Parts: sequence; structure tokens; C-alpha cells
Amino acid sequence: MAEAVVVVLIGKLSVALANGAASYGASLLCKKAYALKGLFREIRKAEGELQIMKDYLHDAEKLKDTNNTTGIFVKKIRDLAFRIEDVIDEFTYKLEDDKHGDKLKRWLVGGLEERNKIVTVWGMGGVEDCEMYRRRLIRQWITARFIKEKENKTLEQVAEGYLNELVNRSLLLVVKKNEFGRVKCCRMHDVVRHLALNKAEQECFGLLYEGSGTFLVDNARRLSIQSTNITPLSQSSATHIRAIHVFMSSVDIDFLRPMLASSNLLSTLDLQGTQIKMLPDEVFSLFNLRFLGLKYTGIEIIPEELGRLQNLEVLDAFKTSLRSLPKGLAKLKKLRYLYACVQYKKVTVTNLGGVKMPRGIRNLTRLHARQKVKASIESLFDVSALTELRTFAVSDVTSELSVNLCSAIISMCHLAHLSVTASNENEVLPWEALRLPETLCKLDLGGQLEKKRLPQILSSWSHLKNLARLTLIGSKLDEDSFPSLVVLSGLYLLELDKAYDGKKLHFPALSFPRLRQLDILGPLHLNQVEIAKGALESLGELVFAKCPELKFLPCCIENLTSLEELHLHDIAEELVDKLRQKTEANQCNEELMKISHIKKVIVRLTEKNIQERIR
Repeated sequence: MAEAVVVVLIGKLSVALANGAASYGASLLCKKAYALKGLFREIRKAEGELQIMKDYLHDAEKLKDTNNTTGIFVKKIRDLAFRIEDVIDEFTYKLEDDKHGDKLKRWLVGGLEERNKIVTVWGMGGVEDCEMYRRRLIRQWITARFIKEKENKTLEQVAEGYLNELVNRSLLLVVKKNEFGRVKCCRMHDVVRHLALNKAEQECFGLLYEGSGTFLVDNARRLSIQSTNITPLSQSSATHIRAIHVFMSSVDIDFLRPMLASSNLLSTLDLQGTQIKMLPDEVFSLFNLRFLGLKYTGIEIIPEELGRLQNLEVLDAFKTSLRSLPKGLAKLKKLRYLYACVQYKKVTVTNLGGVKMPRGIRNLTRLHARQKVKASIESLFDVSALTELRTFAVSDVTSELSVNLCSAIISMCHLAHLSVTASNENEVLPWEALRLPETLCKLDLGGQLEKKRLPQILSSWSHLKNLARLTLIGSKLDEDSFPSLVVLSGLYLLELDKAYDGKKLHFPALSFPRLRQLDILGPLHLNQVEIAKGALESLGELVFAKCPELKFLPCCIENLTSLEELHLHDIAEELVDKLRQKTEANQCNEELMKISHIKKVIVRLTEKNIQERIR
């Protein structure tokens, strides 16, 4: 662990040297030039000495538990390394302060070397048995500078490789995988979590605050808060803190004000799930902040001071009460992930609404994800300049705006996930001009599609060989247009939410060979489902919900040998009664015989408060 700290310092010294050299070059005619020149010699000397220390510690780390003297020496080096790290951070901050004056203070903390694996694991600690999602973990690891690009891989790919390695070593339990077979969320083994937290505390990497007894932050770099009683924290100095994670919803954030005011080096502030409605002013003085997590909070407004967070890379305000974002957002040139959407109490096309964007977001050229934009001529014009987008979601689209949207999407040559929602359920979107990029993996469309042109529109998607997930909401498919979807042979997941208006649904032979999950939701007129032999041969999960006219199981469902789960929610009561019916030993329930090969079968009738697993 001590070796890892020294490795980090070597990386930081290199960056500090580069930044200092730039400042030196800009100040050759100033009195400070001579002093800086001497400082560079000292930095180069320290860098060489640290390299020697790293090589020594590589062997000493193995002996510290058996040799008391070595253990004490390693601890002293670790403590010294932490103090040096603070000095380097202060140095880079000072360079920027001198460079830009009081109006604009920046932290330039360069790419760091990889951390010891147990340190990376601790970053997932959280509440006991807490489920942590892959995307959230990866973004936090990246913004904490635990990850470096290598072997022509992106930061996200390297981070996911580490996550998979932890899973393969049984340090993490996979809770759920997505339709691609990738880890979606996971949790830590209790024993591993206990060991990781102890190690983190010993090495001053992080502390867990549970609200009992006296508590001193001291030299800890990260703080995990798991108590509503945070009054003692208001007395703590936190000059070394790099990350604060809050895991309790009813925490009074005002008690964190003194800590935030003293945390000049803070790079991660994760308040996900808390009940805050407004951020403390102190947050906007955190010039080194790279991750701001406001997901599932009650946040209603973000002030113009947001523009002061010049190093912000992730702003996550997913499912909040935000209706708009401030003009200062356009100043965040390093922003890579921007999630902001409002959760509607009343569901129309979808339960998530877009957020009004300020002008100038076309300058945020590093953005990889933008979810969710409230459509307007101005916002779609600005979005068209964001050519690095991998994820894009837009709401409130009208037929008049569809041309502008199609034009914007054409420029997104790296797009992997696209979500488009109409302004209301009666809005018909003319998608014949939509040219979807071949890179697309996920597509969500909410709103009616032009009925006469539906077959042509769906057939035009045949080039989407990478498309694995398709969600259609309110699309008005029927017996004539549904077969056009068969061209999407690479789908792993297909969800039709109030998107099918026909009475009969037929899956022809050899259709959807890779499909693992099929959700049919809200087809009010559907009364017959036919599955030809050889269709849906890989299907593992099948869901029918809100199908009041569905009185029979799908024809030939017994041929779906890969099917492991069948969910029947709010279908015809007649079918539910058949499946729940208890039979004598010498009698045969034909409906149950059809699904005898399925491991898990659940039926539910919401109005009658019935939910039962029959297999």
C-alpha cells in the first residue's frame, strides 16, 4: 500500500513539474523565475529519490507484518508520502492561482498511477449489503484518478476490466447482469468489506462514520457517512479529504458546511439519495471538484455559481426536481457526463422529463453523455456540435422539431445509446428522415410512429448490426408492421410498452435468434400469441403485463427450451385461475404442463392483491 502511495506521488510530481515549467516559461521576465528554476531542480531530485523508495518498498511491504522495525519504517514513509501529496496539490493550486488571479482558481491534478487493488475495492464499500452500480463506480474511479488509459483502451474500458477482475477473484458478488452479459450491479462480501474498511483506516485511505463516539477525520483521504447524526463532523477539520460519500437520506447537509469550507482538495461529493433541495454555497468554492452526485435528491435549483467548478467532469442530477440548468454550465469545459432529468408524478409517454438547457452547451465538446434535454430549436442546434456523445436522451419532441433532431443525430458518429420521447402520447413523429448511426447499441423511442410508413421505417434499421436493446413506447404497432422488426436479428432485449395495438402477435420461425428478454406491456387488445418453431430460441425471460384479453398461454411456449422465467402480470383472470388451480395426483393441468420446463413462473393480479410463484 505504501508503495502505491509513492507511485502516485511520482505521477503527481511529473505533472507538477510540467505545470511548473509552463509557469516558468510564462514568467521568464519576472522575479519569480529564478526561484522557480531552483524549485524544478528539487522536484527532479525528489522524483528520483521517490523512485528508489518505491523499489525498496516493493520488497519491504512483504516483510512489514513479520518485522516490527520494517513495519514502523514503512508507516513513516506512508505518512510522509501523504504530506508530500498535500504539498504537491497546494503547489499546483498556487500555480493556477497566480496564473488566473482570484476570479478563476483551478486545480490541475494530473493522471495518477493505478492504486492498489484493495484500495479500489474500498471505494465500493458503502452501506453493508449495498448494491453498487457499474456505471457509478466507474465514473467515481475515473474522477478519483485511479484509472489510466492503456493499450489503446478508454478509461471506461480499463475500469470495467478492473471490476471484472474483482468479480473473477470472488471479491465481489454479481447481483445483476444486463442484456449484454455485463455486470450491472454488485455488492461486496461481508468479510471482504470488513477487511477492506480496516485496511483503509490503517492506511489513512478512508474512514467510515457511523455516528457513535468521538470522531476525528485527521489525515483520512475519504469519508463515508452512514449516520443521520453528523453534528460531530461539524467540529472536524478536513483539509486532507478528497471524497465525501453520504449514504443516509435524512442527513442535514448544513452540518457539513464547516467541513466543506476546509476541504480545498475535495474531488468527489456524492449526495445521492439525500433530501437536500439546495446545495450549500461552500460547494461552489471546491475548485478541484470532479464528481458531483445529486441523483435521487430533492434538488430544485442549481445557481449560476456552478460555472466556478471548472474541473467538474461528472454532474449527476438524475431523477431530481430540476427543471432547468444555469448559464454557468457552459463554462464547464471538462464535463464528460451530464445527467439531469425530472421525475413526473403523472406518467404520460414516460415518467422522466427533460431539463431546459442554457445556450452555449455546444462548447462542452468533451461530453460523452447528455441525458435528458428538453427539446427546442436552440437546444438541438447546440447539441449537434457535441460529436463525442455516446449517450443522448431528449424529451418533448414534436413533429416540427423532428427534422432538427434528425440533423443533430447525424453528427453523432460515436453514439451508442439514443432515447427520444415525444411531447405527448398523441404526437406522431415522422422518422423517415432519421439516419441512425451503425454504432448504436440501445434505442428507446417514446411516441407514435407514422402508421403508413412504419414498415419502411423499421426496415430501414437493418444496418444496425450492433443494436442489442430496443424499447418502443406507444408506437402503435400491429399485425402488419410488427414483422418488420425481424430484421433486427441481433437484439438481446425487446420491450414493447403500450406499443402493440393488434389482437394477434406472431413470431415467425428463426426470428430474434439472440433475444434473451422480451417484455410485452400494456397491449389492451392482445388475445393470441403464436411462437413458431425455431423462433426465440435463446429467450431466457418473458414478461406479459396489463394484457386483460390474454386468456391462453402463448402457442408452442413449450418449444422455448431456454426459457427460465415467465412473468404474467394483470393478464386475464381466467388464465391466472387455471395456472393456480390445484389438481389431484391423477389429473393433469394442461396449461401447467406447457410451462413445466420453466424454472420460475410468477402470476399477479394487482386489483385482487394476488401474487404467487407457481413454479
